[in-house]
Amino acid sequence: MGFLEPEILHPVDAARLAFIQELFHGLVRATMLGYNIVEPLRLPQLSVLTEFGDDSLWFPIPGMFGGFNLWFEGNGRDAVLWAESWSRMVNGSGMRHRITPVEIILVEEGFA
Repeated sequence: MGFLEPEILHPVDAARLAFIQELFHGLVRATMLGYNIVEPLRLPQLSVLTEFGDDSLWFPIPGMFGGFNLWFEGNGRDAVLWAESWSRMVNGSGMRHRITPVEIILVEEGFA
């Protein structure tokens, strides 16, 4: 491994990662529309999560006063993304989604 190459601690199949990322980006855009946030935002590349092992990534959304906490569960072809979102300004705004390459499933809501 080269000096600047990332160390993959949580491997995810490349095609699976790409499909999951597309669905997650759609979820973020839909959430932003729900909060009337129209400013452009650079969405995260989920490949960075493969370098974290079992840790999560916090992705704030300006104007939402909150954002998304993200982590992968499983490895390789079995990996799924978990995304928890909430807003400090909206009581009961918490939502937890399970994202696979083919679907987004709302697992829980109203917890924050």
